[in-house]
Amino acid sequence: MNSKEEKMYTFLRGYCEARNYFNALLALPYARAMHDGLKRKSGEAYIIHPLGLATYGIDIGLSTDEIIATCLLHDVMEDTASTLSDLGVSDKVKQSVQLLTFRRGNLLKPDALQIYYDHIKDDENATFVKLLDRYNNLQTMASVFTLAKIIEYTKETIDYIYPLMQEAKLRYPLKRNELNILKCNIESLVNTIEGMLEFVPDDMERARVRKTSLNKAS
Repeated sequence: MNSKEEKMYTFLRGYCEARNYFNALLALPYARAMHDGLKRKSGEAYIIHPLGLATYGIDIGLSTDEIIATCLLHDVMEDTASTLSDLGVSDKVKQSVQLLTFRRGNLLKPDALQIYYDHIKDDENATFVKLLDRYNNLQTMASVFTLAKIIEYTKETIDYIYPLMQEAKLRYPLKRNELNILKCNIESLVNTIEGMLEFVPDDMERARVRKTSLNKAS
């Protein structure tokens, strides 16, 4: 492990051990093993991403055993050979991980995304882990995404994440403070990105990129 990964891993292990977080303590080494050797587009070890979600979740008060475990496992079924029966955690955590695993199948992408988010909103843990995930990805995408991908991802955030946040406000009032933090952070990043897009020098080029992005999304 590199220094950053080691510090995050050690912090989470100590935090979860102090609270006897059974699911998170199972998820922590499992996630590291399943993501071993995998890199994000930035070149960073992939495990930094779920570790970062769990750590930031703790920082803003999303610190239950189930949320931390779901943060750690949220990508293992989508990005590795892991199956639901491999996870070893509670059925509640398994359900959240399954909901966070995007499968397009034979559907058009907008249809698949709508079904995906409609299911997520019914699960509190999945909802907040998805918001943590989106915030983390918005923070890091500028250095690795193409302009077309940035536009597509920003549009997806507005079309699906914003309604998810609105739904969470109604469904999960006890997490109002945590939701407000995530909402402010996500909206601030989206506003910054949209402001930067206005500086793409050629209006026709910006329109072309937006059209390409929308075509890819469908």
